[in-house]
Amino acid sequence: MEQNCGGLCLGPLLVIKATRMKSLTKKIMKLWRGPSFERSLARKSRRRPLPLDGETFLLILLNAIGDAIMAQPVWRALKSGRPRVRIALLCRPPIASLLRQDDSLDAIHSFEADPGEWWRPRNVNRIEALWQKRRYEVILDFTEIPVTALACARDTAPPSVGFDRVHDKPGLGKNLSCAYDYSVPYTDSEPIREVMARLASPWIGADFSWRSPSLTVAEQDLKRAASLLEDQGFREGRFVVLHPGAKWAPKRWPILHWSRLIRSIRVDTSWPILLLGGKEDAPLLRDILRNSGNPSVPLLHGEALSTAAGIIKLSALCVCNDSAAMHLAAALGTPSIALFGPVSPSKSAPSPREGCRVLYEELFCSPCTLYYSRDRCRRGVNFCMHALSPERVFHEMEDVMGRPERETS
Repeated sequence: MEQNCGGLCLGPLLVIKATRMKSLTKKIMKLWRGPSFERSLARKSRRRPLPLDGETFLLILLNAIGDAIMAQPVWRALKSGRPRVRIALLCRPPIASLLRQDDSLDAIHSFEADPGEWWRPRNVNRIEALWQKRRYEVILDFTEIPVTALACARDTAPPSVGFDRVHDKPGLGKNLSCAYDYSVPYTDSEPIREVMARLASPWIGADFSWRSPSLTVAEQDLKRAASLLEDQGFREGRFVVLHPGAKWAPKRWPILHWSRLIRSIRVDTSWPILLLGGKEDAPLLRDILRNSGNPSVPLLHGEALSTAAGIIKLSALCVCNDSAAMHLAAALGTPSIALFGPVSPSKSAPSPREGCRVLYEELFCSPCTLYYSRDRCRRGVNFCMHALSPERVFHEMEDVMGRPERETS
């Protein structure tokens, strides 16, 4: 069986990925349903009061890239309100490289584990070893997955704050809040930035609506990006990035729609365009170009996240899905057009003042609660993404870029 996306076959690659994910999900569900897991969560002998005058914080953020960017205003607010506070971040390696220029962070600890190994006890021990070596007064767990909850449930852990949330993934239905000394409400209908800010509300207060992410690209990453662009004939601020990738397949705009958009750009404008993606997006990018009839359109994939951020920073516009690229563009000050489908923009979209223009068709089934558990919509076709026509996206691009005369040779 092969996965079909946007009317085109992507081959067995996605099927293999889906099979691995199903196997991993079975392991996770077996762990979550076991009585030993319940006992481990509840093993903390006493709940301790939060040290409101605490000055050393460990933030656990093993989430996706977009989540990390949406959480960044939390520690910036904490640092700006209390300059003496020392903040350390535990995160995945790509996020560590992206945030190394953030002067609000005093330390960044990189945590890497194979997806199939996340749930093993040794990784709980690795997290525990971090606060055994260093004295932290408070833990804020933005991730709230079994491995981080189990670590915070140990008596050796400093006072911790987590989410009071029932996980809605099929077959799980667990609430991990008993692992923490203090928990804050989490609902899937609220903006993610506000929910994340709630973790630090005892220290930063409740008024968080005005804060926005802000990223700085390291000089070496900016130079690397500029060099790659120069090799392709691009000039800073004079080209458009098209970023078709997304972590979850139902969030991806259809391949044929991207191809039609490229044809419109090449026929009706002189905008230089660059197709950008991660290493895993290579087959997707090639399929888009093959169907566009414009194989000469430059593409870049597999560059480091920090280099990709530099490319987006140097562009005039980024057209993307509800993905990491959308959050990167907003945090870097680059205008963006974000294509939303299964998830409501009210949950995760950057604001218009951050340069983000959202395109969204709210269908009767919106927002979807199962997009992360399937390779495609349960109705067979991602109607919410198909409803966003290439013509509509092109007209939105014209509003941002203007309509320049085509250059003649």
